[in-house]
Amino acid sequence: MISPTADMLQSDAPAPAASERQSGLFRSVLDGIGEAVIITGPELERPGPVIEYVNPAFTRMTGYTAAEAVGQTPRILQGPLTDRAVLGHLRADLETREAFQGTAINYRKDGSTFTMHWHITPLRNEAGNLTHWVALQREIQPSDPIGDQPMERVARVREIMNQAVAGLAHTIGAPADLSQLMDQLAQTSRELQRQVRTTLGLVRSIARRTAETHEAAAEYAAHLDSRIDALQRLKSASLQSPPTGIDLEWLVADELQAFEMEMPDRVRISGPPINLLPQAAEMLGLAIHELTTNALKFGALSERGGSVSVRWRLRFSERVPCLVFRWAEREVSEAISPPSHTGFGLKLLEQILPADLAARSQVRFVPSGVLCRIDLPMSAQVMSR
Repeated sequence: MISPTADMLQSDAPAPAASERQSGLFRSVLDGIGEAVIITGPELERPGPVIEYVNPAFTRMTGYTAAEAVGQTPRILQGPLTDRAVLGHLRADLETREAFQGTAINYRKDGSTFTMHWHITPLRNEAGNLTHWVALQREIQPSDPIGDQPMERVARVREIMNQAVAGLAHTIGAPADLSQLMDQLAQTSRELQRQVRTTLGLVRSIARRTAETHEAAAEYAAHLDSRIDALQRLKSASLQSPPTGIDLEWLVADELQAFEMEMPDRVRISGPPINLLPQAAEMLGLAIHELTTNALKFGALSERGGSVSVRWRLRFSERVPCLVFRWAEREVSEAISPPSHTGFGLKLLEQILPADLAARSQVRFVPSGVLCRIDLPMSAQVMSR
């Protein structure tokens, strides 16, 4: 299943007999691995990524035969209980061509659920071009955090990935072992670390303000993790953004996508196309994350009848065009009182955005829910032209 693709990708393809032997070796390596392996094409946009190979362990775990899985996408394993946040992290990491690992609930062919931890690594040809994704999947017990797995199991994962990548190298000319792939990732990581240093002040503020408003350690950890995850997604998007900048509609939809897809009548998003430069996109994206989190916990999205409207427009009455961004919650059964402490969300809206982007922000707690207006001057440091 892989070898025809490999023959097209390889510039100096081996003789047919050699290619068959290499393909046979590759299949024997992956078929003998006790962990489920999926190999897909490189495309992330629908209808991709398309499954090109699954091993027998995948069939034992999911119930799907190779004939049933090949040509489909890994989305056949997803369902209502699959965590959309994990899928968002997966997409963000793969869009930057990085490796990914995560844990989620998946669905077997018969509809039953299982908790699965998986590792995905990019596979490149000799020219350095991405050709495939290799995913290693393992069923775990929901009560068995992956961080508590014995070290020998972690070592086993690395050993398996080395075997899989080495076997695949015979077919498509990829690096001979996982260490070479990790070297490629290390170069990307060093560049990422350099850029992330500029956000450390923001991270410190997130941690400090989160600690000030949460006494319980577990609650503090959950809120901090959510905010750091949001920052990571935004940073990943900014690092791989095109010269035209990051689409504002994407920033909003990325946070609200779960509600927009499942309950489209409860989320309304509208506004003209506007592209923001990375720093502005990161800051406004964090503000949208804070508004969404608050709506999920206390506001319109925490109860059945509530709804959220997100609208924006450009105002040209001033010397510099201004983005007028409005967040409005409706149909909240109980009026939301202003918080007794100024947490990170309010500080971000009322202090950090004005200081960093010259924005003017107003947050109001009214009987129908939270109303927020952000006026953001579209200067050369904010808007891509």
